[in-house]
Amino acid sequence: MISKALKTNPLFRLLFANGLAGIAAAAILTAGLLITDVGGLGHLIANSSSPVLPVALLFASLSITLASVAMGVAVMRLPTDDGPDSGHRKRLPPLFPQKTPQRAYATVRPRRR
Repeated sequence: MISKALKTNPLFRLLFANGLAGIAAAAILTAGLLITDVGGLGHLIANSSSPVLPVALLFASLSITLASVAMGVAVMRLPTDDGPDSGHRKRLPPLFPQKTPQRAYATVRPRRR
């Protein structure tokens, strides 16, 4: 059933591919956290009586988070059909507009003695 939906529905295929990318990123991040021993996490897990459970919990929570982020970004980047500029970002005005030179006028007063 899933393979049929993947072949026929491009949106489902997009979400599935980005979900897998998020899970792969979670696997890399989990391995990186354990290998680099951030905050002593790798040492704690390696010396625990059941190291599989904390690794599984860490991987599952990172997988849910990163897969959701990847799918959300994919959906937000889809073009819309709302108007003539659909799917295109509107440019923001420049933060610091380019200044044009202006002539400065000053009045000269006589010196006091």
